[in-house]
Amino acid sequence: MDNNTKETDILTESNEDSNEAVEKASRNEEARAEKTQKKKARRGLSYYFTGGVFAALLSRLTEFVYVCLCDGFFGRIFTAYKKEQRAYEDGYLKKEVLGNAKLKNYVWKTRKVWAEGFESSFLPGIAQKIIRTLLETSLKNYGNFLLSAGLYTVFSFFVRRFTEFFDTAGLVHFLTGTILIAVAVPLLTSKMSLAEALGSSVSARALFCEAFGMRDESFEVPLKQSKLRANLSIFLGMATGLLSLLISPLFIPIASLLTVAVAVILATPEIGVLVSLFSLPFLSFSPSPSVTLAAIVGVSALGYVIKLIRGKRIIRFEIVDIAVLLFSFVLFFSGVFTAGGGDSFSEAILACLLISVYFLVTNMMRTEKWVNRCVVALVSSATVTAVLGVLEYLFGDTGARWLDLSYFSDIQTRVVSLFDNANVLAFYLVIIYPFALNLVFKSKARGEKFLALFATAAIALCTVFTWSRGAWLGLIVATLIYLFINTRKVIKAFFGFLLAFPLLSVIVPSNVARRFMSIGDLSDSSTYYRVLTWRGSLGAIGDSLIGGYGYGNSAFRAVYPSYAIAGIEAAEHTHSLFLQIIFAMGIVGFVAFFTVMLLFAQKNLEYFKKKETKTQSGIPSAAFTAVIAALVMGLFDNIWYNNRVLFLFFAVMGIALATIRISDENARRRNIEVASDCSSAYIDLE
Repeated sequence: MDNNTKETDILTESNEDSNEAVEKASRNEEARAEKTQKKKARRGLSYYFTGGVFAALLSRLTEFVYVCLCDGFFGRIFTAYKKEQRAYEDGYLKKEVLGNAKLKNYVWKTRKVWAEGFESSFLPGIAQKIIRTLLETSLKNYGNFLLSAGLYTVFSFFVRRFTEFFDTAGLVHFLTGTILIAVAVPLLTSKMSLAEALGSSVSARALFCEAFGMRDESFEVPLKQSKLRANLSIFLGMATGLLSLLISPLFIPIASLLTVAVAVILATPEIGVLVSLFSLPFLSFSPSPSVTLAAIVGVSALGYVIKLIRGKRIIRFEIVDIAVLLFSFVLFFSGVFTAGGGDSFSEAILACLLISVYFLVTNMMRTEKWVNRCVVALVSSATVTAVLGVLEYLFGDTGARWLDLSYFSDIQTRVVSLFDNANVLAFYLVIIYPFALNLVFKSKARGEKFLALFATAAIALCTVFTWSRGAWLGLIVATLIYLFINTRKVIKAFFGFLLAFPLLSVIVPSNVARRFMSIGDLSDSSTYYRVLTWRGSLGAIGDSLIGGYGYGNSAFRAVYPSYAIAGIEAAEHTHSLFLQIIFAMGIVGFVAFFTVMLLFAQKNLEYFKKKETKTQSGIPSAAFTAVIAALVMGLFDNIWYNNRVLFLFFAVMGIALATIRISDENARRRNIEVASDCSSAYIDLE
């Protein structure tokens, strides 16, 4: 009985405690609700604007826009690449022409004969032999060569200085010999080979292994010493020094470095692509930047073809590659049938060679590491260029060229950095900007993120200082599209930007705001000049709509003045990429270019739509964004007027497609591994 009473008392106390807890929770809930009501009363309409009805409507609008873009008419058109590729695979061109059994057999036999011929000839191994000989030679022999070359260079300086048989030598002659001697002295005491020295150097390994992708085994070359090599190094140094009696002493070391560089690129053509991407702005120091760039691409292409024939590289064509190839053919023939003569033909050949970087990137950059190296090469060189541009704005005085000073009197400097034109610099920076922005979002280490932030800020700031309105617009479009691809929140930010647009003059400096707001203002002489150039170009296009007048500046200068508005005869191009393509290659060229862009967009957007690639879409989305930004700038200027920008445009396209193909290949491998995994079984109940 006592036990029952105790149990009853315990239950009663428990019920009372639970009732008290419920009452307490109810009171807390009422207090929170009352507090919320008071906050709503204090905030008034701001609550509904920021956290209520407006936010809900904005979220629904965001969802609606994404559904329309991904699943609507637009989505069906721009995600149809697989269907078109399948049609190409099943079509006449692929099956009956490229896939013809007799043709494939003939190509295989020809390739086999060529491969055997290359393997048995001296040419394919010459690059490897040069590199290996250099690596296994001791640093002491290099010291002997440099010391001998330096001494005889100084001797030849005095001979040319104090005799009448040769031209008088300048101070550079003497300094070259002195520097050679100074460099030689520490090498004379070394007992290592060049390979051992490079392998033990942190900076050298970072350059050759990390940046150029060379294997560690490349530096495991045994040292070879002989009296013949020692005597030969001294004799070659003597000959080099005495040769400076006849030619500049700088010619021989430069020629030697170029020979080694060519040998390295022929041995590993991927390095040539990296060098071309990194050196893009620095080629301004060469006498002809476009020709130098084409030479690097040409040597890389030659190395790739040799590797391809020997079976050490592969080639793959999709429908988008066929489209790029057809566009190149149209461009080439626009240089054959042209109003510009031989100059136009040379320009077309140069352009086709630069466009070939697209095929080099898509076929040689077969791993994520190689693609990342391409991105690092682009962003690092662009950062250096941008920093120089910012310093030029702060401390230089290049003047405000290509500006209506009566309209923008408060703008004193347009930076050009390593380029000759502010607009060209802006095009270059805006195309690379999305890659730097992508590094900001994808970098995980604190140091890497800081460097990415610095690069992005420097590139954006330098673009502002170019005062190119088309580039500013491209920069904004690039940022929005990149964020749009990677997050839905950008639509909310976009609407917020539109709402804040009237406050632009308050947020940004007045000269920047006025410059940006002047887009489309015909009272600005530069805008009016463009409009008049477009009118004259359209008049010329109307008389040769099908085939155009021929590629290049020479063809434009030969035809345009006859159609130009009075006073605008000196225009160098149409000031629009799309008008320039139609002017040069007619509607045929424009359709070919439009097809390339359509297939490129389809390939990328189809990739972005896959859920499994959301975390891997960084580089493709950056490259796709860069191309779109370039096309936006192309509305207002002929961005291909500078051949380096033409090269960069197709290189970025190649980076996007190379990354997507790597992802697709990895997915196929995973599927094969899963399909071949017999370690588990399941019962299908469907």
